[in-house]
Amino acid sequence: AELLRTKYNATRVVVFGSLVHDGRFTRWSDVDIAAWGLAAKDSLYALGAVMDLDVGIDVNLVDVNTSTPELLAVIEGIGPERVLFGSDFPWYEPADGVALIQRLGLSTAATAAVLGDNATRVFGLARPALPV
Repeated sequence: AELLRTKYNATRVVVFGSLVHDGRFTRWSDVDIAAWGLAAKDSLYALGAVMDLDVGIDVNLVDVNTSTPELLAVIEGIGPERVLFGSDFPWYEPADGVALIQRLGLSTAATAAVLGDNATRVFGLARPALPV
């Protein structure tokens, strides 16, 4: 985290994946790191620097700024009607995940589906009454 903050000006660095879940990290696991605020010109350099860390285990970096097109492609590829929003709270702030989905450029209906309509349908939930 310190390397990404000092050398590449990352504004936030978060570990995710098997390392943060009890019982899921094994000797075959790697360490997954997400970073916010990397400049586009530094993204590949930061990735290389993280991969070059000699810590005896593979470390993977996700530049959150560059992951949006891939996430959009996944959602469009499998269909927004088949995607349920999950924030992985308490490790991530739900508002950050919602903001990411809203920035993808999906249609209003697709965004609503991913952020809640699909869960309502799949789990048979009642829609809350909206104030009039």
